[in-house]
Amino acid sequence: MGIVKFQSKYSLIYFSIGVGLGYLNMGFLGPLLLSKDQLGELNFVISTSVLIAAIAKFGIPSALIRFYPIYSKKGRSKELMNSISLLSIATLFLCLIALFVIPYFSTSDFSSKFLSNFGYITMISLAFMAFKNVFSYASSLHKPLSGVFLREVLLRLLILSYLILFYFEIIGFQGYMTAVAIAYLVILLILFFQFGKLSLSFKPLLLKKELKEMMNYSLFATLSNSSGILVSSLDKIMIATMLSYQATAIYSVAFMVGTVVTMPQRIIGTPITPLMSKLMAHEDYKEVRELSVKSSTMLSILTTFLLMIILNSLDYFFDLLPEGYEDGFTVVLLIGFANLMTNIALPLVHIISNSKLYRFDFVTNAILVVLIIATNYAGIHYYGMNGAAAATLISMFVYHSIRGIIVYKNYKLNLVTKKLMISIGLGIILFILCHYLFESLDYYWYFFLSNGFLTISYGLCIYFLKISPDFNTAIDTYTKKLFK
Repeated sequence: MGIVKFQSKYSLIYFSIGVGLGYLNMGFLGPLLLSKDQLGELNFVISTSVLIAAIAKFGIPSALIRFYPIYSKKGRSKELMNSISLLSIATLFLCLIALFVIPYFSTSDFSSKFLSNFGYITMISLAFMAFKNVFSYASSLHKPLSGVFLREVLLRLLILSYLILFYFEIIGFQGYMTAVAIAYLVILLILFFQFGKLSLSFKPLLLKKELKEMMNYSLFATLSNSSGILVSSLDKIMIATMLSYQATAIYSVAFMVGTVVTMPQRIIGTPITPLMSKLMAHEDYKEVRELSVKSSTMLSILTTFLLMIILNSLDYFFDLLPEGYEDGFTVVLLIGFANLMTNIALPLVHIISNSKLYRFDFVTNAILVVLIIATNYAGIHYYGMNGAAAATLISMFVYHSIRGIIVYKNYKLNLVTKKLMISIGLGIILFILCHYLFESLDYYWYFFLSNGFLTISYGLCIYFLKISPDFNTAIDTYTKKLFK
């Protein structure tokens, strides 16, 4: 747990800065400086690029995380990296071919938007795909912090600088789009040169049997990884295609607000990924169960708290934006609860992907893909943006329930503990109580007093009910430092 605590500390700093910059770029300056059509087009380009990259990278990042500890222990890491390098180059070429083919197998509305942004989509998708491969190599060495900084902080700083240039009319919208695409290439090059041990020679390679095992795993991991991206990207793409760029802009801002609650997952998930891989490789299931329950409980506490604060402050946030963005209130609510479920289920991802159950990723993620496509199409058609958000919530509930049952039957691990449910229930009760206690106050007093009440009352309840030993330890540590 020492590695997790050390890297969690710095991941927290980077992710916090990244979330702040993300809010500033896409949640505040974006809606203020860009028209809804421009912001919607930007989100369409990024969502399409990320989805293509997720599919085209062929599960290589997951394969690295899973197999590097195994082959490193055997002293055969060079053979693994040579094989990974060869596979990475092949997938880059396949991705490039796919980019030219996609428009011919799509609807006319999608094809026209795709072709008009072809250059941007190509640059971002290829750069993002390669960055994920190098970042996974760094993570397997327990050195993910540089990649986290580049992705969360530097990339957003570059985008912020481009927005400033756009505001002063130094560059136009097309120049801004080009600069954003180049920013993805910049962070890739920096990370690649930092971890230059990635081999470009192709000898020696893994044995044929070992290569087959790795590629089979990568194939199953492809659907697993792309399904997660599908959840966060397909709705924006379909809204842009079925509704308009303006609707995409409003939905994207609301979706971003609802996704802020994933920050605890990112903080805990980044350092815990290689650790869980090592524990599963050594079949230390007792430690896996202990770490999983602790992680889920802590994630439920942090996520519930963040979600209640966001919902309580949402009217103030929308007041800062141009007219029309307040239509995304329901989207924030639904996406927030969908992400709460996803955060709690984080350990299931590592257990399934790093065990004999990894083939179930194919089945459960295939179900998720079908659910997301079907529910989004029906939801957007009948209920517009709110339908897309509801589709995400329904799909994620079914998906995580199935995976939870599979893990419980094989490893007797149940993440939905009594303490976890109490942490969520307390948050909801205090949120409702807060509304009735402070609703008579004026605009600004309500904001400060209600959020202060939520923070103190929720923290005290969690602490004295001893919901999470890790939470209590952290509070005790900081309290001693504060009053030392």
